[in-house]
Amino acid sequence: MTSQLNVDTIQNKNGGSVTLTDLFPPKAHVTYDGVTPQIIGSANVSSATDNGQGNHTMNLINNLPNTNYSLVTGLDGHRLATGSQQFALVFSTDEFTTSFRLLTRLCDNDAATFATSDLNRISATAVP
Repeated sequence: MTSQLNVDTIQNKNGGSVTLTDLFPPKAHVTYDGVTPQIIGSANVSSATDNGQGNHTMNLINNLPNTNYSLVTGLDGHRLATGSQQFALVFSTDEFTTSFRLLTRLCDNDAATFATSDLNRISATAVP
């Protein structure tokens, strides 16, 4: 026997948010263009601050419960350019309950550089 549940809202007995057990849903997500700079899409991110080349702070709408969260990052469309031996990477620093900072670099194996660089399509997801 199969069942189907169609609902618009799930609340606890008091009308508040339900508690999820054994799940770790993301608390914030952003896809950001560091070249323009602008937010392409987001959840729980109010704004972005361009702190200079390759340095971007994402400001949260709702604070995270603590700073013990994982920040999963990624880049879309930045593949290894084998001719010039260049590849891009993103990493995080300054993870606060109200914001987190993303740093982007362009690595060049031929020139042995690790230079700051504004990149497009940067993604980050905060998971407690």
